Amino acid sequence: TGTTRTDLALKLATQELFKYRKEGRCMTVQFITDGQSNDPVKTAVAAHQLKQMAWVTAVGVGYLVKKDELNTISTHNNYTMLKNWDGLSEIAHRAGDVCLKKANEATPTPMVVVDDCNCDMVLVFDASGSIWTSHWINVKNFASTIVRGVQSHLASGSMRLGIVMYANSAQLVQGLTSNNVTLLNAIAAMNKTNGSTRTERGLRLAAEQLMNNNKGLTSCKTIKLITDGNSNVQSVTEAEATRIKRTNGITIMAVGVGALVTNPTELKLIASAPLTKNYYMIEDFTGLEMLAHVISDKCKPKEVFNDCRCDLVMVLDLSGSINLPDVEDVKGFASTIVKGMAPKLRTGAVRIGIVSFANSAKMEINITNSYQQLLAKIDGLVKTTGVTRTHLALNLAGEMLMKNQRSAAGCKSIKIVTDGQSTEYAKTIAAATYLKSKAVGVTIMAIGIGNSVGQGELRAISSPPEAKNMKLLTNYKGLNDVAHLIADKCNGKFESNSTCNMKNLMSCLTKTLPPNDCGEMDIYKNCATVNQCPDLLRIWCGMIFTAPSYKQCSQQQTICQPAMTNSSFSKCDLGFYQECYQQMKLSKGQNNCQQLNKYVWCAEAAVCGDLVNYLCIKGDHGETGVTANGCQVTSCGHIKFQADDATRTFVRGMAHAKELNASSFNPVIIALGSVVAVLAVGLVVVAIKYRKALLDEESDLQEGLM
Repeated sequence: TGTTRTDLALKLATQELFKYRKEGRCMTVQFITDGQSNDPVKTAVAAHQLKQMAWVTAVGVGYLVKKDELNTISTHNNYTMLKNWDGLSEIAHRAGDVCLKKANEATPTPMVVVDDCNCDMVLVFDASGSIWTSHWINVKNFASTIVRGVQSHLASGSMRLGIVMYANSAQLVQGLTSNNVTLLNAIAAMNKTNGSTRTERGLRLAAEQLMNNNKGLTSCKTIKLITDGNSNVQSVTEAEATRIKRTNGITIMAVGVGALVTNPTELKLIASAPLTKNYYMIEDFTGLEMLAHVISDKCKPKEVFNDCRCDLVMVLDLSGSINLPDVEDVKGFASTIVKGMAPKLRTGAVRIGIVSFANSAKMEINITNSYQQLLAKIDGLVKTTGVTRTHLALNLAGEMLMKNQRSAAGCKSIKIVTDGQSTEYAKTIAAATYLKSKAVGVTIMAIGIGNSVGQGELRAISSPPEAKNMKLLTNYKGLNDVAHLIADKCNGKFESNSTCNMKNLMSCLTKTLPPNDCGEMDIYKNCATVNQCPDLLRIWCGMIFTAPSYKQCSQQQTICQPAMTNSSFSKCDLGFYQECYQQMKLSKGQNNCQQLNKYVWCAEAAVCGDLVNYLCIKGDHGETGVTANGCQVTSCGHIKFQADDATRTFVRGMAHAKELNASSFNPVIIALGSVVAVLAVGLVVVAIKYRKALLDEESDLQEGLM
């Protein structure tokens, strides 16, 4: 019952599609109504915004529908009028492949752009006579949205932004600056002009700003061009764009707005490759706001999810498909998390509950911070029989979290372990989607074991990012390492977040090195500093620059001493890392992928986040030839290999770093000057001392909590 608020429905559809936008993904909306909207103006605005994200098909049923409104709502007159509801079945087939681009149709482009967060950027706006005053307001809002979205990067100095507008001539509205207040003031004072569309002049002035004010670093440079028409001299514009891209290495995004852009080929020639990221056609100026968010939202500070301040429910599959020996591994997984989070349980920062499931879901223990009760309940877990009704377990876990939440903003987390596909797929996905919704706010990690797991279902259950919250294991033995990856973050031993810009670091380090080793130290220090890689500088100082040729350099005092001794400089535990690296060299994996997983495991346990970042992106290990190509890496989210019991036993009794250095460790094994080899040496030294410490302290910890 009620009125027909079509505008609200279209607005909600836009918001939902925006959450799941992805490059190349076909997005469609099927709109069905039997009457005219209550507010045609608001409906028209909402429809314009929606059509920037999706192809909209409109269906009107009955005599109360207004044909003109259906035309406004739909994409390219893609609407149908029906006499009655029976006619719906006749047009059901039209809901299919509407994303296929038809000849000469400028359909909206999927909004996926490159990460500009560390670039110098110039916004270039067409201010010619065809731009209306209302359009100019949209242009200014577009610019303001970008400035506000990237303000953290402006404040850090990693990004600068400038503004140019043009008509007959080009005008510098604001030169490159990192001051967001200055930028917002300049945008507020920006008034449109009149005249022709000399696009090449706007591009030329923007390029001059980027090149004349170049920082001299390897940071990127980009132009965002917004225009509502064709340039006056197409050949000149295309030649200028080509020169800017080839000579200056500047990336150009070209955005055409409205029906006056009759020559999309020109914009495609202006834009940098790939066109899927740098060429956009937008139906009207209201769509600019959406594009501004897509550009700037990538640069907003990411919320770091931390289980160490959460209510957590472990959801454990104990159905008929699990073998009795595997139940012990599941219990070990749960107990490792409880033991690792013991300090947080004791303070009340973390509370944990446990759900088991098969035919039905059972609350083994409600959310609590009692270390003893949790361990006792885990010890009593037993295998059941039956199918895998995952949705019941998710629903029960969500109910426990909501009924016991400490505040509306409280952190809520579910870790689900399963070895098979759910019996009722649709209900499982619906349950997970509801729990992950903004209204509930649960973060779900989905851990699948064995070949019977449905990876698509696991992916749909888990929260983004997939690399963090979806784990694939070959067998139950791998659960122990996953438990450590979860729990070790909560006892002060583990935190591998990395700020290192690995791509720019690689470019920086591959420049010609100076003829002497001391000068080389300066190059490495500058590259690490500019690209925020403190862990790597500590490793270079502790493992590379200890060679005799570097010993007499003054940089030992100015560079390496603070890098090695200042605890606030880096959290990377160099000594532990060296031990683990040497140990993993001795316990070779069955293949290169397994070996790489061992190195990543050590780097992560050593709290050397820059190394984890390097391995997950590039994966090379200079000494052993290990590569990430085709490998699924533990700490990158796709676990294939886990340390076996023999490896762990051997690791527990190994010597400390100093003893190892004195006997067998030779830091000069790496080819100096080779970036891959330099990074590779620092790949593995930590999990051992920490694992041994856990074993030694476990009984003391348990005794202290009883």
